[in-house]
Amino acid sequence: MTGFARLLHYLSILLTLVIGLSWVMFAVDEVGTASDEQSRKIIDPDATTPSQNTVTTPAPAKKRTFRSTVDDAAQSLTSPFDSIIAEDGNTWLRHTVPAILGVLLYGLGLAVLARWILTRE
Repeated sequence: MTGFARLLHYLSILLTLVIGLSWVMFAVDEVGTASDEQSRKIIDPDATTPSQNTVTTPAPAKKRTFRSTVDDAAQSLTSPFDSIIAEDGNTWLRHTVPAILGVLLYGLGLAVLARWILTRE
């Protein structure tokens, strides 16, 4: 049974890294675009940001990137927690709360389960 506990432990580390890496990439993007948005608001206070008034069309099929793979994996892991925050809520909250809950469930929960299995032997 030690092998199963070790597998759970490594799985908890892997899932935590996927969720954490996805959140870090999100945060880097948000911080990077914040300066541009603030500059636009200073120049024209009545203008809306491009993300608010543009309709996105599906991009043509292309190779999957590392970023999209990590984001898709993190999204599928944290999707059970998406309904906690309203869709029109703050972008940071919509990404941070499910990420924290996912890390608690997959990271801490699986690690505790693995440790419990080891102590039961």
